[in-house]
Amino acid sequence: MRGKKLLAAFLLGIALCFVSVAAHGEIEQWMHKEKASFLEVSLLNARITYMMINPGNFLNVGFVYDPDGKLGRRVFPEGVNTKNKIIVRIEDTRDEFVDKSSKDLLTQFWVELMSAYSVLDGSCATSMNTDIVAIFYSGDKTPLGYFYQGEYHLWEE
Repeated sequence: MRGKKLLAAFLLGIALCFVSVAAHGEIEQWMHKEKASFLEVSLLNARITYMMINPGNFLNVGFVYDPDGKLGRRVFPEGVNTKNKIIVRIEDTRDEFVDKSSKDLLTQFWVELMSAYSVLDGSCATSMNTDIVAIFYSGDKTPLGYFYQGEYHLWEE
């Protein structure tokens, strides 16, 4: 009986050696490379913070830095310069603002942008009027308005 217990303990010890070797691994080389800048990570953290602050009523909000202005030329009307600015994209996924009047839509756009900007203030952007350009979409991806140089504009204007 004692021999069986000794054999079982010996086999268990060998098995545990293999388990620890199998669980040991090396960190892959590609994991050491920088894939995102500090600003990109900060903007992602800002998006997560925005969702955590507004858990029940947040809209689809995204933050993107446009270093060369190419993204802004595809999205915004002519004359809007997005070079070296943070683009805030707000999408009304609940379709609450489609039937609003122009004045109500601009007011709602202001409320939503201020909520989104509050998570950026100080960490990524120092001035809303110079560092931020925003676009406001309906749920079906129709542009409703935009914010540029401290002014809110309706899209059809």
